[in-house]
Amino acid sequence: MRTVTIQAKNGLHARPAAELVKLAAASEGDVTIIKGDKEVSAKSIMRLMSLGILQGDEVGIKADDAELADTLADFLEKME
Repeated sequence: MRTVTIQAKNGLHARPAAELVKLAAASEGDVTIIKGDKEVSAKSIMRLMSLGILQGDEVGIKADDAELADTLADFLEKME
């Protein structure tokens, strides 16, 4: 599992969330985003948005594909 702290001023809003879902959907395996005690599929924009990820939040990324987990973590760290 990879853990990142969200630096983006607006947190994970609709546009980057849609991009994250596209990246996750490219994988055949499971991809999960974790915030606190909630875990949701990164392949569902509605579930992802339900987490209400804000600037400063720490999120975890679990993926069957370690390379994909790294890609998603890099995306979340660099998003604006």
